[in-house]
Amino acid sequence: ALEHSPLGSIDEYAYLELVAKTNGLTKSDLIYRNRHEKPTGMEIIRRLQASGLIEQTDDPDDKRSKQLHLTETGRQTLETHAAQMDHIAFLLSANLNGAEKLLLLQILEKLEIFHQLLQAKVKGGDSSVFELPKQE
Repeated sequence: ALEHSPLGSIDEYAYLELVAKTNGLTKSDLIYRNRHEKPTGMEIIRRLQASGLIEQTDDPDDKRSKQLHLTETGRQTLETHAAQMDHIAFLLSANLNGAEKLLLLQILEKLEIFHQLLQAKVKGGDSSVFELPKQE
């Protein structure tokens, strides 16, 4: 689906789409929402900037932060590949009926909440989340 696009991976597409939906998101927030380590996320952002798909501006509330915005080229890239990406999404769940898709969404949302809590704990310095429970 991304073969003839400036995007090199599904991760780049996900970052680009999230920037489009949340204009003005900071780099850190974008990386956090995509559940990447900072070096990985920064590399994806760098590639999107180098391709002219996103641009950054100073955050008016925090001079150390940068806000990300979609460029016109980025918007066109999303529009051009949206149908193919929708088709890929359809193929990933095509043999599930409506009730099964809803159940899958509910399970994934439950996992997302759990992972958000874990990530917040780790970000706050709590490494105990990596300890295995004691066997009795």
